[in-house]
Amino acid sequence: MRVYRDHNPPHVHVVNAEGEVMVALGDRATAPYLLRAPRMKDWRDAVRLVAERQEYLLAQWEKING
Repeated sequence: MRVYRDHNPPHVHVVNAEGEVMVALGDRATAPYLLRAPRMKDWRDAVRLVAERQEYLLAQWEKING
């Protein structure tokens, strides 16, 4: 089994044709927020997408990274 130990804060990378953004997952009391968005015009859409799936993504982060 491969174990990943990614850095904090828990986050995801969202990629589209314009580039990549890094969105912090927040926690159960904090909404996701933008960490890094070089040159991506629709980064707000990426943050919204992560917010809609926050609970699932946090569970997966914890499962993978402990």
